[in-house]
Amino acid sequence: MDRSHISPVWRRLISIGVLALLAFSVPVVSMASAAAPASQQPAYLEFRVMKDYGKWVAPSETATSILSMISSIRASTGNRLLDMYAIVAGPQIATEKVGTTTLDDFLTQAKQAAGGQVIPDLNLNYYTSDLKSLDLNQKSNYCDPHNKTFCGPAWFFTVSSELLSLKAVSTDPQRTVSLDAWDQFNRDIIKGGLPASTAITVLQQLKAQGWVNLMLKTENYFSDNGNACAQIATVDDSTSAPYMQPELSLTSKLPSTERAFVHFDRQNQNSPDPITALAAFLSTLKPAQQALGLTNLASLESTNHYTFIYPVLTYTARNSVSYTWDATVDRQSNGQPFIYMIESLINKYG
Repeated sequence: MDRSHISPVWRRLISIGVLALLAFSVPVVSMASAAAPASQQPAYLEFRVMKDYGKWVAPSETATSILSMISSIRASTGNRLLDMYAIVAGPQIATEKVGTTTLDDFLTQAKQAAGGQVIPDLNLNYYTSDLKSLDLNQKSNYCDPHNKTFCGPAWFFTVSSELLSLKAVSTDPQRTVSLDAWDQFNRDIIKGGLPASTAITVLQQLKAQGWVNLMLKTENYFSDNGNACAQIATVDDSTSAPYMQPELSLTSKLPSTERAFVHFDRQNQNSPDPITALAAFLSTLKPAQQALGLTNLASLESTNHYTFIYPVLTYTARNSVSYTWDATVDRQSNGQPFIYMIESLINKYG
């Protein structure tokens, strides 16, 4: 969908109009309580299969195999509800082709198979993509891939509206979205000379737009003034056993009103920047070490009061080398796919 014909004035009017229309229909629904028994809580799985405008990012899978995978995981975990984290990310059109069907129908079928939520991933860097003085925008372009002049707040809220309009999302009373780069966003607001209240205002605007639950993906704590339901920490890697540790320096700072999550952040970092935990997990660890790292992250959930988002399908890159993780393809040291181990960890730890 080419938006190059839309004038800047109309872009802002469209965004404001969407916010106003939806502001009056936002029910108060919270995510499952962290105090509920593990068997009654959904398991959170990272399922990255679709990014910008229908781009498929799970090279070993098809739409059909993804649906079969979801059904199999659910059957192997006692029919537990599965929340599919980041299964869709970035700008999307509901009618994009996915195999023999559309993105809308694929996500609806995935939601039906999983029983839980479809949780889209929305990058906060879209909001500041018009601030060309920022270091981030010197390296990358977070504007519309189809129209590099469509940037900034109007672009951000357009993508948000697209994700919110997907049937699998809009029909869910929880309507949860993961907001990427919360810490980067807070820093860039100051660097870009925006009002200090911008971050909180954006969260409030997202709720007015129709989102109910906001999950903030971050590496450092920034207060959200009670507007988010959760913050998602990353993993700290180590060259010694157990190789992967939860980022407790962040989760320990969260208020009691917010849930803590831990996941493998898939951001790309090149030398001389430190390697990310996901890049280290995929490029430096042997299968037995990967198994130990996953087990450690799952086993510490209860003690440290966080929920682990199990990696099923994800990817990253470092120094121009791409890495993918497919738990149904990648093998443990015993020759079995890692998905068997993940299912076992879900059954044991939740």
